Amino acid sequence: MQNLRTLADIQLALQNSIKQQNMPSTLAHIIQETPPLPPQDRLQIYQKSYLLRLIHSLSEDFQRVEENLGSTEFIKLASQYIDQQPSRSRNLAEYSEQFPAFLASISQPQSLIALAIEDWMILVATHAPDPEPTTLVSTEQLARGHDFQIQTHPATGLRKIVDETQISTNSARLAFRQQGVAQVVSISDDDFALISFCKTAKSLGELDDKAGELGLTSEDLSKKLYHWFKNEVLVPVPPPFN
Repeated sequence: MQNLRTLADIQLALQNSIKQQNMPSTLAHIIQETPPLPPQDRLQIYQKSYLLRLIHSLSEDFQRVEENLGSTEFIKLASQYIDQQPSRSRNLAEYSEQFPAFLASISQPQSLIALAIEDWMILVATHAPDPEPTTLVSTEQLARGHDFQIQTHPATGLRKIVDETQISTNSARLAFRQQGVAQVVSISDDDFALISFCKTAKSLGELDDKAGELGLTSEDLSKKLYHWFKNEVLVPVPPPFN
């Protein structure tokens, strides 16, 4: 009781108890007993609700993993994840971030781990901010011949994934958000290299040189840029001021 001097202390102790699924003696003296439920049972109601919320959040974030496993097996894995890695964040999305690594740590099939990584990439792309209009070169400005450079959209994500099933010959994945809808696709190593190159703004000349290093022609690059601009993978930005 001596450690819980303020309302904030009590709130923090209660929050930790719910997260860690325990009943510290200091709280046992504070939680009012209201028959027919003793303090332990009353606290467990909140603890179980919290567990269900975490499982539901993981289910929403890793929909394709759950579809692959089935709900029963997914709940078992999610419960194991929660048990081994208790949430230390108030942000549920942040808690989901380590789920793919957890699957790898317990030797789940690589194909399942790949699905989890893709689900996470979609989640990040979904919630990424849009670029401020003032940081972009508009279509009208482009039509008037304004100079510009090329950079990845904030929602664009890239990862290399090992696929032991060899279902896909491409290990690279691209996540992007087009017209508000996030998706993830397999891409070639050349595309991965070019898009990665644009994480910092690049001129057309710099991109053309990079394409040449990869054995691509200027025509190849033009086709790719058209596709990536259309899908909002890349965006035109003003060049730096001299």
